[in-house]
Amino acid sequence: MPFLLSLALSAATVGRSVGWQDSGFFLFGVREMALLHPPGFVLYLLLCKAWTWLFFFLDFTLGVHLFSSACAAAAAATLAVTARDAFKTSDRAAALAGCLLAAGYTFWASAIYAKGYALYFLVIALLLRQIARADESRSPRDFTIAAALSGIAWAAHPAATLLAPALLLFAWHHRRTLGGKGLAWRAALGAGCALGPSLLLPVLAAGDLFGGIGSFGEFVRYLRGGRYTDAPGVFGLAPSRWISAGLFTWEEFLGVGVAMAILGGLGIDRRRALWIAAWSAPVAAFALLFKIEGQLDFWLLPAWMPLQLLIAPGLLRAERLRRGALPVLGAAGLLWALAANGPDVAQRKNDLPATFGRLFLGTVTPGSVLIVGSDDALGSCLWLQGVNGERTDVALVNAARVDLPKAVDLWVLRGRPIFFEFAPPPGKLPAGFTTEPAGALEKLMKKGEEHFEPAFWDFPLKARDVRARFRRARGQKVTFLPGDVVVEPEPYERRLFDALLRADEHLGHAHMLARTTEGYRKAAETFESLLETEPSMERSLETCYPLALAYLNLGRPDRAEPFFRKTLTLSPAPRVEAGAAHFLSQICERTGRIAEARALGARAGAILQADPTLRAGFEDRVRSMH
Repeated sequence: MPFLLSLALSAATVGRSVGWQDSGFFLFGVREMALLHPPGFVLYLLLCKAWTWLFFFLDFTLGVHLFSSACAAAAAATLAVTARDAFKTSDRAAALAGCLLAAGYTFWASAIYAKGYALYFLVIALLLRQIARADESRSPRDFTIAAALSGIAWAAHPAATLLAPALLLFAWHHRRTLGGKGLAWRAALGAGCALGPSLLLPVLAAGDLFGGIGSFGEFVRYLRGGRYTDAPGVFGLAPSRWISAGLFTWEEFLGVGVAMAILGGLGIDRRRALWIAAWSAPVAAFALLFKIEGQLDFWLLPAWMPLQLLIAPGLLRAERLRRGALPVLGAAGLLWALAANGPDVAQRKNDLPATFGRLFLGTVTPGSVLIVGSDDALGSCLWLQGVNGERTDVALVNAARVDLPKAVDLWVLRGRPIFFEFAPPPGKLPAGFTTEPAGALEKLMKKGEEHFEPAFWDFPLKARDVRARFRRARGQKVTFLPGDVVVEPEPYERRLFDALLRADEHLGHAHMLARTTEGYRKAAETFESLLETEPSMERSLETCYPLALAYLNLGRPDRAEPFFRKTLTLSPAPRVEAGAAHFLSQICERTGRIAEARALGARAGAILQADPTLRAGFEDRVRSMH
């Protein structure tokens, strides 16, 4: 029942397009057998590639998604069998527990998502099953299989390292049965199963877009995920993650699941309760403290699995307390989960991740170089190019993997148009070059040759259209600060929304470049529309300051003043601070606020006096405005 239900849920909701986050990396990686994020996920690549060969008649993207569906269905069935055997429950109670697991939000989402989580959950389910069997049988063979599965779990996902306390506790409990030599060689077996697939990493590195394992030291750092774990500020307390964890737990169990897990937990012995704590607590704690991991829900699910096993004995106890309760609770739990989770999980008509990629890849000039820096943009564009065959004329570049100044110089010499997802600092651009707005991107241009090209803003939808399609805040926005990382939850759709807002902001800047009354009027209209769509953009200097300048050039100092004042509260750069203070001083002087005008003029003058180069450029700009 859980196996078939999970497959049915997947069949009803799976899509044929790329998903959010780095789903595109995995689709491209399977297609090209290319190196993925550390630690490489070689086991997933090999098994999923074999799956796509077996089901060659399916659409490739759909086939990769369905590999996750098969893994998730097998995991749900395995956990149901484990619950039945470990807690001596009835087939019906165990089957209903497995069905409730299959309908949980995170588990269901993993089943239709081209990434390695569903495979990881299957291996974890098999490991739980084997530990329960070995605990009861004391058979050397069962212990050996459990040791191998513990290593395979790490090969499926490095988060399996966090299961070590529970595995060590299990080994300690059975130390007399296994003996010192038995423990030692089984530990070696687990290590071999964990690291064995990684021996293929140097072969896969030929298609490396993400790693870099040119030396043994880089290889070791790659395996342990040092690129992520070594960065300052990536570990710490973030209240938003704790709040999200509570919400995700509720969405996975819902009312019936929570009640039955608690009821089932009341009947277990102290040893099992301690072991479940040793399994769940480290997994949950690390997931919460590892701030930059954007898919917290998927990292938490292995911590929930032993608790989900308790639903089966809980259902059985409820049936014993009140005859007929089991089918009623099972039906209520399933209907609740289907109604609550189904609409937000479904991917069949979700084209927004692909639209996100086309926002960049689809708008650039033929034969261009496109340099992207975010996972969503790179993953979606890789899928569009490598799997769908779209815009193969464009050279797609991962900004983190190139020496930008040297590479840009080379492309300029070859005469290739260059676009950036995020414009690099001026010091990393060739002499005599700057960037200009080009839709959601920035285009490299020679200074003095900037011009407005409306085609870059030819999008199939607007930011306000995307807001209406926001789903649950299952993603995470990460902001890197000096020595720290700030995180906050966000819907994945917010990333497309923000890119479209950035495009509107760029459009306002492009109109400003015309330096005509009509250009300033269009710029003001664009920025005002942007603020109407997203009022928080008032905190963006790239919106606030140019809008103030546009109104000033249109002879509307009354409309310009509040935006100049807002600019001064946003920690602007010296050039912007001096400009806002200077123009605000002029407005105050014209309206008779002499004392305030003098104070603002002195503020602007102090900034300009400290930097002669800044002063010269500022004076040129003021003269051009007059």
